[in-house]
Amino acid sequence: MTNEQQFDGSPDIRAEACAWIAQLETGALSQKDLAAFREWVKRSPRHYAEIHELAQLSLEVNSLTNMAAALKAASATRLGIVRTQKQHRSAAWAGAIAMSLAALFIAGAPFIYELWTTASTQNPIVVSTKVGEFRVLPLPDSSVVKINTDSELELDFDSSQRRVRLLKGEVFFQVAHDPDRPFKVYIEDRLVTAIGTAFAIRWTDENLTVTVSDGVVSYDQVPKTTDPLTPAENQNAKPLGLQGSSSLRPSRVEAGQELAVSGEKRQAVIKKVTTRDIERTFSWQSGLLDFDKTPLEEVVQEMQRYSDIQVDINDDDLKTLEFGGIFRIGETEALFEALQDSFYIDVVRISEKHFLLKRRA
Repeated sequence: MTNEQQFDGSPDIRAEACAWIAQLETGALSQKDLAAFREWVKRSPRHYAEIHELAQLSLEVNSLTNMAAALKAASATRLGIVRTQKQHRSAAWAGAIAMSLAALFIAGAPFIYELWTTASTQNPIVVSTKVGEFRVLPLPDSSVVKINTDSELELDFDSSQRRVRLLKGEVFFQVAHDPDRPFKVYIEDRLVTAIGTAFAIRWTDENLTVTVSDGVVSYDQVPKTTDPLTPAENQNAKPLGLQGSSSLRPSRVEAGQELAVSGEKRQAVIKKVTTRDIERTFSWQSGLLDFDKTPLEEVVQEMQRYSDIQVDINDDDLKTLEFGGIFRIGETEALFEALQDSFYIDVVRISEKHFLLKRRA
């Protein structure tokens, strides 16, 4: 059977994806393996989709290891979902995949799955992640928030309102539909509002990015107060002006669009993004870093968000070198090997956690 004849998620493709995930988890990829992996992922959109689906499942399996008493029941629930949604896969095959992933996921990015505690007397509730940590928090309204590395937010939910303040970092929201309680996210004097949608917000280095994968959100400017969870909202709140197509309403960001606000210019720009772009932006939810023709300087900056190492580049031309590849979060050595093997860049260790990238002489 040729690749063109195989259906999505066929056993052959899934078995190959499982093998790659296993090698990514253990770090057992040679320089030739890394090159072969990049080629395999680019060969077909189905390959890319399988890698991300299994990577996400591996994270879920890892989270279940922290709840040993409930592991058996949770695994059964997971397999039930697999059987219901994908009947064309045999039960034995789904079970084998789940057990294989459970066995292979020994190390990787720290992952925490939490349940909202209604007994908490703290209001608002403060949630944060350490460098390299990733958390999933189901909310009392059936929404879900996924919190990326080095992030902090406050949540204030009751019967009449749903409010969040993002202090720093990156989060993804899967918002349950509730027109009587709009889902409001404050970022200093900016406000993102949704009713039922899926979107991510990144707030780093005074730069703000809002990426919408489903539904619509509004984006406005509100008076800045010392307590954004009790903001001085009023009817005269002025939307931030946008650059770009005049057909776009300044306060409206739709599925397949991304809004970016520069920390220096404070100008918001809305642009269309492809499904592939969104997948790449959300890849951290699967424990992966996904780059495609990305300047090396940006690759290094992104990598450093997930670890305490410092990497310097001593060549301005090298900083703009376009780089592509998919790597497990925290697998710095794999990235260094790819740079040395494919781009002929020397990685010089200055100290235990300080490195220098330079062109090979």
